[in-house]
Amino acid sequence: MMKRLPRTPLLLACLAGLVAGCTTQPSGHAQCKAAIDAAHADLERAKTRGFGDFVDVVKATSLLAAATAERSAGKYQNCINHAARTRELLKPLL
Repeated sequence: MMKRLPRTPLLLACLAGLVAGCTTQPSGHAQCKAAIDAAHADLERAKTRGFGDFVDVVKATSLLAAATAERSAGKYQNCINHAARTRELLKPLL
């Protein structure tokens, strides 16, 4: 008869690895979120001051939507780039 190995240590090790893998996020995720939040704040400020150049606000809105889509896809550098371009476009309107 074969001797059975204790399963508890193996299960605990697998569970710990799974939890660690799920809780850690790539470093770009936090930067992307912060960039999107800042761009949203700038867009709201531009809207409250009057649209200035309406075309720039529309472009900024679409860039911000693209940044959000990139974040959802896990493409954090693209997300950060789109959010930065959004803020640059809105600067003259603030």
